[in-house]
Amino acid sequence: MSINLKELISLVKTLEVKVYRDQAPKNTLFPYVVYTYIGTENVWSGSRVYRKLPLYQFSLFTTGTEKELTSLEKLLSTNQVPFSDFSSIQFQENDKTVNNFYTQIRVVEDE
Repeated sequence: MSINLKELISLVKTLEVKVYRDQAPKNTLFPYVVYTYIGTENVWSGSRVYRKLPLYQFSLFTTGTEKELTSLEKLLSTNQVPFSDFSSIQFQENDKTVNNFYTQIRVVEDE
């Protein structure tokens, strides 16, 4: 299913987590989602760009475990939003282990 960025953000917000672009404000409580622009794929028709398909990374930052991904994965799957497999990295913040579970999602450009 094709979805634009605005619709995707609205969909993720139904999980009742805060959603930020590029970076969350300092001292934001976990969990929250941050999305970041990666690049754009152009779909060509003849010698013209027919459609642009931006790619975004969506990251769930949490002090919890991968079990917290279940609701996000279910939401995306139920709404037929294609996404890459989730990966994770860990870091320390204020003596807490924070997990960044991230995926990439390609959207259609808003027209």
